[in-house]
Amino acid sequence: MKTCATCKHERDDSEFVSHWHGGVTKGCLGCRSRALKSFRKNKADPGVSRREREAREALSARGLRSCKKCGTTKALGEFYSDARGRRGACKECIADHARAKPGNAPTSEPLNCSKCKVTKPATEFYKNKNFASGRRSWCRGCCKERGPVNWTRYYEANKEILAANYAKWARENPHKSNERGRRRRAIEGGPGVTDQEWADTIEYFGGRCAYCLAATKLTMEHVTAVTRGGTHEPSNAVPACRACNSSKRNNSLLSCLSSRRLIGRRMGNHFSA
Repeated sequence: MKTCATCKHERDDSEFVSHWHGGVTKGCLGCRSRALKSFRKNKADPGVSRREREAREALSARGLRSCKKCGTTKALGEFYSDARGRRGACKECIADHARAKPGNAPTSEPLNCSKCKVTKPATEFYKNKNFASGRRSWCRGCCKERGPVNWTRYYEANKEILAANYAKWARENPHKSNERGRRRRAIEGGPGVTDQEWADTIEYFGGRCAYCLAATKLTMEHVTAVTRGGTHEPSNAVPACRACNSSKRNNSLLSCLSSRRLIGRRMGNHFSA
C-alpha cells in the first residue's frame, strides 16, 4: 500500500505507474488521469476561464457555438474543425480576415528554387502572398513533379474513405455519375488524339480559342460532347479557352450559337476543310 501525494488516500501498488528507472509515481492513476484531462482542456483553450469553458460546453451540447470574433452564436457547422476541435472564429470572420490581409506583392526578380537549387525567372514561380517574395519557394516544375507524388501517397493511405465518398456521391447524383462513365468509355474506346494531331489543330487555329479567338491557355473541347455520342478524335476536337469550354458544357454547337453563348466565327472553315 502507498499514499497518493495528491488525494492523500492509501492505494494499492497497482494503482501507481512504474518508472522506467525504478520506483513508482507519487500520484495514483485516478489523479493522473484527472490532471491529464485538465491539462488537455487548458492546452486546447489557453487563457479560458472555467465559467467560460462551461458555457461553451453547454452551447456545444445544443449544437451551437459563440464566435470570439463577432460574438454571434451560430451552428457548429459554421466553424472550421481542426485537431483541437472547433476554431474560435466562425468561417465568415476567417474569410473576412483573409480578404483584409494585405499579403506581399509578387516580385519580378529572379528567384532560387529551394527544391532544385536553380535560379529561374520570377514567372517560373506560382504567386502566393503568404511568402515574403510574393511567390512560392518551389518553381513550377518542382511543384508539378511533387503534386502526383503527394496525391498517390494520399490515395494509398485513404483509398477506402475515397471509395466510400465516391459511392455516396454516385448514389446522390446518378445522372452525373452515368455521364462521367459514358465520357470515360467514349474516350478510352475512341481512336484518340495524338500529341502531334492536337498540336496541328492548335496551329490551325493560330493558338487561339476556336470560339472567342482569345489568345490564352487552351483546353481540348469536343464540338459534339462525348456524353451525347461524340467521338474522341481530331475531327471532333478543337482548342477552347476555359471560359468557352465551361460555358458550352455538353450542349450542341448550334444551340450555343443561337443563344449567343459562343462566338464561332471560324468553325465553318475548320470543318469544311
